[in-house]
Amino acid sequence: MLIFWSICLGFLTTACALRISNISDVAKEKIVINAMKSIVSLSLIGSVPQKVVSSDSEIKSVQEAAAIITKYCTKSLDISRRTGRILYRGTSATQGLSERKLSIGKNSLDYSISSNKITVDSPRGDLVNENTYSNPLSTDYFIALNKEFPLVYKEGDFVTLENGHLATTDTQLASLWGPVVAIFPFDDFYFCTLRHEKTWFNEGWVSRGNNNFLFWKQRDKLQNFVRNELVFNDLDSVESAYSKGSEILFTSHSSMGQYIAIPLQYLGKLLILLNIEPYTTRVKVTRAPAIEVDEVKQRRKPRPQDIIYF
Repeated sequence: MLIFWSICLGFLTTACALRISNISDVAKEKIVINAMKSIVSLSLIGSVPQKVVSSDSEIKSVQEAAAIITKYCTKSLDISRRTGRILYRGTSATQGLSERKLSIGKNSLDYSISSNKITVDSPRGDLVNENTYSNPLSTDYFIALNKEFPLVYKEGDFVTLENGHLATTDTQLASLWGPVVAIFPFDDFYFCTLRHEKTWFNEGWVSRGNNNFLFWKQRDKLQNFVRNELVFNDLDSVESAYSKGSEILFTSHSSMGQYIAIPLQYLGKLLILLNIEPYTTRVKVTRAPAIEVDEVKQRRKPRPQDIIYF
């Protein structure tokens, strides 16, 4: 109602200005222009969508978090409902949710959390940042891998090592990067998964005697790895990664942020509100009939350690 009367006042001011004879034409023109600007601005109030939450902001309750996830994280929520699994990220206690540190050989299995706040976060991609890793070989690997992405990267894939982040449904694996939080990426959610490997960097690759020792230093081997492993935005592959606990490279192009982060103590209540049935409580399928040994050998897929990238 206030907006209606304000618009009426704007029209009245314009009409009065045009009827006053002792005001110059230039002054009348300025009055008319300013009045019309005010009318247009007032008419747009309520029609311009506002951000529900801003980046790096705190969510006040689990109920509010559930409402935001239901409306703005529909793709990741659907995958969690189908698989019964949630994505997790390890976070830095000293730098919030903006940095990830990898210390090869120093696996600190810390399930504690750095904060009890539910937040919306927009960390910068740091997988090709030389300051991310304690071991320079990790930096060399990710920088080399990033250069070969164009081999399989297509327009519209929208996720790279430069803008992406790693997450997994395996809390123990996530904890290698720091205190663990559950996350739901916002829509415009893009991802890249691995066909065979569980993690994007295998510590065995820096051990002498390993078949893939420093394989990325030979470009032909690295290119074979890229062609054989990387899968972009494939729903079956990402659901398989959710089920196996493999690391997923993801990014969100939402203006709201990358993801909403939930401390683990709120997760039980959140799963109920989101109608996610954990895979551990689902009815187990009756075991299939026994298969002959020879048939098992034929069906067995190669394990990551069986694959040599050359």
